[in-house]
Amino acid sequence: MGVVIVSESSTDEFFERIKAALRQVGIDPHHVRHRSDDEFPYTVLNDADVLLAYGHFRCTEAVMLAAPHLRAVVSPWVGIDGFDVEAATRLGIAVVNGQPEEHSQSMAEAAVMMILAASYGLPQALRAIDTNAPRPATPVAELLAGKTLGIVGYGQIGRRVAALMENWQISVKAHDPFSKTRPTGVDLLPLDQLLRISDVVTLHTTLTAETRHIIDTARLRLMKSDAILVNTARGGLIDEGALFDAMESGHLRGAALDVFETEPLPLDSPLRSLPNVLLTPHMIGQTKQSRAALIDVAVTNVTALLSGKLPDSLRNRDVKRFWLTRWST
Repeated sequence: MGVVIVSESSTDEFFERIKAALRQVGIDPHHVRHRSDDEFPYTVLNDADVLLAYGHFRCTEAVMLAAPHLRAVVSPWVGIDGFDVEAATRLGIAVVNGQPEEHSQSMAEAAVMMILAASYGLPQALRAIDTNAPRPATPVAELLAGKTLGIVGYGQIGRRVAALMENWQISVKAHDPFSKTRPTGVDLLPLDQLLRISDVVTLHTTLTAETRHIIDTARLRLMKSDAILVNTARGGLIDEGALFDAMESGHLRGAALDVFETEPLPLDSPLRSLPNVLLTPHMIGQTKQSRAALIDVAVTNVTALLSGKLPDSLRNRDVKRFWLTRWST
């Protein structure tokens, strides 16, 4: 059975570690380095049973059709932005990602850090010390106690953020149209209502055609004029031009962003000029523990798929019955 790994330059080291771990369990994958602006060498997929690729890789229907034996495409991370899930489902191919507890915990802790940093004026403090400016006469920091936190996306990470903030004397609200159960102690609200009442909004939803620019000009106007926006999920969730306009006009008190529509964030991005925005380079939730766990889960997912089993992190559950009938041993 064949496993093909596709990495880009920024993910080579990570996938090399996955490749070494796969070899330890008797799987010798074929590793392809690919640049997004290069044509993909489809012939490498002739004997592929599992394709393990970085989440932004454009795993299109054409790519999957080039692999007649393909049973699954796997991202070692949570993100599957580049995977055509609908096409995979039509073709009977499982789409699987990596969701270890260590990763969810790391991202939740990082989100809480960003919430605190923005609330307590860390961007302004860093700018002041970088320019040797005097301390502002009036504090910019505000207590979180007594505030309302709005969580957009109440999955594994969103729920952990709520749990971590439980003793901060704040009111937690959430929006998640896909939630099948009503969480204990947290009100699920329509997005527009959540934006109107929240003092801090933190994003923890996936990027899809429906969620792209879910925070746009109209929704930014719904937010309180002294609210804070935090995004550690996916850059495309926010219309960055609309966010810049809102921030420049003084409509929002602050923002903290670890992800952007274009990464790395261009040096000429207007966001860099805003004094009350904390910017980090899509790394804030990556810990040593989460990285090790992601490698372990990737190996576990690949070996399960090759043995005819579907991992719990299957993203297209409509394929389950057909897949098990075809591949289960």
